[in-house]
Amino acid sequence: MKLFSHRDRAVHLGPYPLERLPRLEDTTVSTSSGRRREESRVAGPQNAGHAYQLYADMFDDQRTGDVAEESPAPDDPLARAEHLKAGLYFLDADMAGCGTIPDSAWSVETHPGHAHAVVVLIAHTRIVGENQPGDEWIDGTRQINADLRAAELAVLTAGYIRRLGFDAMAHTPTASDVDVEQLALQSGLIESIHGELRAPYLSGGFALAAVTTDMALAADPPLARRGLLDKLRSTRSLGWMLGRGGTRAGIGRLNGDHRPLHMGRYPMERIKRVPEATTLIIPDEVKRVPVRAGGFPRAAHGDMGPKFQKDVKVFSYKTPQAQAYIQQIGEMVPYQDGEVAPEVAPGNDDPDRNADALKALAYHLGGDMVGVCEVPEYAWYSHNGAGEEITPRHKYGVVILLDQGYETMEGASGDDWVSGAQSMRAYMRGAQIAGIMAEHLRSLGYGARSHTNRDSEVLHIP
Repeated sequence: MKLFSHRDRAVHLGPYPLERLPRLEDTTVSTSSGRRREESRVAGPQNAGHAYQLYADMFDDQRTGDVAEESPAPDDPLARAEHLKAGLYFLDADMAGCGTIPDSAWSVETHPGHAHAVVVLIAHTRIVGENQPGDEWIDGTRQINADLRAAELAVLTAGYIRRLGFDAMAHTPTASDVDVEQLALQSGLIESIHGELRAPYLSGGFALAAVTTDMALAADPPLARRGLLDKLRSTRSLGWMLGRGGTRAGIGRLNGDHRPLHMGRYPMERIKRVPEATTLIIPDEVKRVPVRAGGFPRAAHGDMGPKFQKDVKVFSYKTPQAQAYIQQIGEMVPYQDGEVAPEVAPGNDDPDRNADALKALAYHLGGDMVGVCEVPEYAWYSHNGAGEEITPRHKYGVVILLDQGYETMEGASGDDWVSGAQSMRAYMRGAQIAGIMAEHLRSLGYGARSHTNRDSEVLHIP
């Protein structure tokens, strides 16, 4: 239960009160030394780690790209830095910082000469108790889960910067030309304590990724050593423990950290349930419709006139940020379906536990609300976009809801097209979550397919 609103907290400050930490005046740090905290759970034979690899490889293939003509971006390095950090927090980064790149941080002799970096930090997902639903799939994947999110955010941010007319390269946990840990130290996101690399306010492990660029950015100074008084003002303060100012709270219960993972952070169990939908639906009388009958396909084919046919071409592609997201949505389509393992994995015979395990995995991957249902026949499209008949093939569906962020819309001017970025962010994240889940289910011997805004065989609302 959150005690303080974040309505007055600037977006670029993020969910953790990094601004309360003392900083060094000298912005140069030595090369990184130390180790990160490892995840405490050991991977089991059915862990979902393998399902991440397709997406990790996809992001690694998109670290660089073409640079657009320079756009009218702000000239102020501070405004640029705050803008990029706000974009990363919009994408659910836990921490983000900017810094300069010392020559010692490059691991290759020939590099693009970028002078500035944006670093993103993603924390491991929480652990709640022993023998929880989904543990056999999730344990051992917390690092790779954080790594994938960090890689995603770095690739998206690099693509966004290139669309603004500046060169940028993403450096992921699995493909990097820089010492990302040194850049994280340089940017004030982590510190070395007794040979261990730690992130302030975090008790567990984390992942790092970076973007190097020739765009001039204001640097965040490295963290200074904290004395007792400094700690009482920051990492051990009452304000941090209670979440003063709308930050995350040091008391985990205030963030919902005590709730079992499969139940999510929202108390959906308190919502009244009924056996059937309160809207009268007579299934036998509801006809299946083709993809072509949807509003956007109709506009694209000219059914609504030339104006809408022209407008749909720019659709949500109006901003460089939305364009960066849309590229990823398209790249994930080939992974929505695939081969099913020839044998069914043992130990998945309990329907209730299976449903809870699927929900836990979806929350682990970043879903905000998750539900399981039977798929009514009328929810299946009759024909796909190419006119080919669709045969219903799965009895059950897992539905994942992504919060688009009311505060983003509250801050909109009405003509800044922010809704395009909001929608594409949610579609992109949902496609990744559903794709990884489907890949894992197929590896267990069960037919599964993800359905996204780009390629779906079902209507999502029913």
